[in-house]
Amino acid sequence: MLLQCARWIRLYNKPVLKRKEPSSIPTVLLITTENSVKETVIRLFNMCVDDKPINDWTPEEAIKAFKNTGKMVLTDGGVDIYIQYYANNELSTADLYGIINDLEDDGREVIALIFDYIKRIRPAEKAFDERIQLKNVSNELKSLAVKYDIPVITANQINRAGNMAIDAAAGEGKEDLARLLGRANIAVSWDLLENVDWSAIINIEREKKSGVLYLTIKRIKIRYKDLAKHSYINHPFFPNSTIRLVDDINMDKPLSIESLSSDMEGVAVMGIKGEQSSRKRDVVSLKEMMPEFDFNSSLNTRS
Repeated sequence: MLLQCARWIRLYNKPVLKRKEPSSIPTVLLITTENSVKETVIRLFNMCVDDKPINDWTPEEAIKAFKNTGKMVLTDGGVDIYIQYYANNELSTADLYGIINDLEDDGREVIALIFDYIKRIRPAEKAFDERIQLKNVSNELKSLAVKYDIPVITANQINRAGNMAIDAAAGEGKEDLARLLGRANIAVSWDLLENVDWSAIINIEREKKSGVLYLTIKRIKIRYKDLAKHSYINHPFFPNSTIRLVDDINMDKPLSIESLSSDMEGVAVMGIKGEQSSRKRDVVSLKEMMPEFDFNSSLNTRS
């Protein structure tokens, strides 16, 4: 889901605010502490091109598909995705400032930070209890978001009680399983919920009557004015895929539905307007991979 967020920002959220440096490249910084850069790019390929293994494509075919079908080529004024990998707990929140500043020195302006995921970064203010660690990390990420005036997007696992509730309900044949979860299921630290501006529980569930796989999004917090019609939606994956969601932006009718357990159909629009080592790292940029792309014409092409 975090990688999907990077993709959606890159494709559908062209910056309209004046940048600090007009010539800078607006950049989504995606820091992963679980999957390598190679694994992340393969997942991105499967999200926006095709589910079959990338090894089934020649390098030339894969790059062409990334350009044309996936729309993953940078245009003038467009948003780039910059991916960096770090080991578990290699970074502290203080290191993020150095990474962002280094990118600015390299002609990029970070417009969003996506971190995968919150339990795999150390707080600058040390703590030995997991609950206090999460509290400190969320406090510090909030401060970073305010300083740079950017969204910081991250994730965490639901707690054991939430997993047990999902498993029990699924065993009883129930649907709309995410409706059973709420604020009490957000890991071990209530401070996570206090610090975020927007939060949701996500779950993958298959609709019994159709066999279609959906991503469920149940919003549990919004700090600002609620512009959405719904706080609970189910959005479809492509057939036979567990990673590629169907993009419905600019369609006449959204594809999300309100419930998996009834014939009721509904739609939803959810809109929300330290020092780091300088050693060479495992990084990749769309700009470096694929330099040309006709973005405007591709927006008018939809299958």
